[in-house]
Amino acid sequence: MMRLYALLLISSYLGVCNAQYHKDTLLLLTADSVKYWDFDKDEGGVMFRSDSCFVKYDSDRYYVPPCINSPFLNKCFFEDGMLTITMLGDQYKVLTVDDMNLTLSSENDTLFLHKSEDQNTDVQTLPEIRYGYVAAKPIDIEDFQTNTLTPFFKEEMRKDSIFKELNELYFIAKFRIKKDGSLESVHVIKSNFNLQQHILFVSQLEEQLERIKFSPARNEFSGEFYDSTVLYSMKITIEKDSKRPQSNEYN
Repeated sequence: MMRLYALLLISSYLGVCNAQYHKDTLLLLTADSVKYWDFDKDEGGVMFRSDSCFVKYDSDRYYVPPCINSPFLNKCFFEDGMLTITMLGDQYKVLTVDDMNLTLSSENDTLFLHKSEDQNTDVQTLPEIRYGYVAAKPIDIEDFQTNTLTPFFKEEMRKDSIFKELNELYFIAKFRIKKDGSLESVHVIKSNFNLQQHILFVSQLEEQLERIKFSPARNEFSGEFYDSTVLYSMKITIEKDSKRPQSNEYN
């Protein structure tokens, strides 16, 4: 009987210690001195607040609120005595935490985070959902299509077998535009032909697309400029007899 009583006391004591540990963990995560925890592998991280709410942010410290009126719906909670958070569709248990590292575990994944070196930059909503946002736009795109892209296609049609197989050519390119309007990168991401089988043609096409000029994304009320991503699509109908583009569509 005394043995059973001692085991119960020890179990109760360990339960109290465990609960206290996770309460102390919550205090550490939500302390004002350490709010931002970056993922070790992925870009971005997690910000915890003093009211136990948290958000996931990207590498630019932007986040998309689940609701415009209630941006901080995610909240830490205790389950079976353990500190638990719901993120990315899974419930994560806080396994370990100190003043530099944080480990979260779910049934499907384990996340490793570290204290961000930047504890000062505030998390903000994405520029795209702010009032007054104007997306980046191509400049003189019709002139580019007529004087640059069409001659390129006419020349390629003489030597690339891709044009013998298709009556219509369609592609989507992804542009990364810096806040000063300069081009950071461009990649053809989708087409009605096999990108892997026509690597040389795709590379040459991307070189042509690099010539497109853009006005950067901005907010017409605040005057701020932003880095942004732009998708550009084009469709060309091919006349088999004359081997030249018949019509263009873009957006």
